[in-house]
Amino acid sequence: MKIQTLVISLTLLATSAAVNAADYIKPSDVKPYGEASSVQERLVSSSETEKTYALILREGDDVYTALNDFAVRHKVVGGRFTAIGAVKDVKVGWLDRQRKEYKVIAAGQQVEIIALTGDVGEVNGTPAVHAHVVLSRDDGSVWGGHLMHAVTSPTVEVIFTTYNTPMPKMFDDESGMTLFNFQNL
Repeated sequence: MKIQTLVISLTLLATSAAVNAADYIKPSDVKPYGEASSVQERLVSSSETEKTYALILREGDDVYTALNDFAVRHKVVGGRFTAIGAVKDVKVGWLDRQRKEYKVIAAGQQVEIIALTGDVGEVNGTPAVHAHVVLSRDDGSVWGGHLMHAVTSPTVEVIFTTYNTPMPKMFDDESGMTLFNFQNL
């Protein structure tokens, strides 16, 4: 009887540790996943130093994937974006500085994007998207964090401005994040 109790206790302890570990993700592991095949884009203004596009995401498009795909397709070396809309299957992160990981926060319902803002820099010649989002639940409560995943439901409207000036990012060991770094320019 004591061995069975010990086995059950160890199993519960292992399960609890796995759940807690799954609640956190390293910043370097936040990557696009999902499809964004319905995105429409239009160039709305252009100058010698920057271009501004409007992107329309449709039902089922993954928001982070759409932003990343746009940056890669246009070879963005620096830029910024804002967006509004509605999404489901949302996961955001809150940076735990001691762990150097994001605590994952999920929404179990469709939510409204009150504000989605972010930037794009370059890491080793590849665009790196960094986005934060503020969301509203059906009761009007507001929450948010670092955007990890969100599925468009029914639309997200993005204004994306790209720059000709490179904005390099480098890994920062102290925070565990990839941050802008202009020291070697």
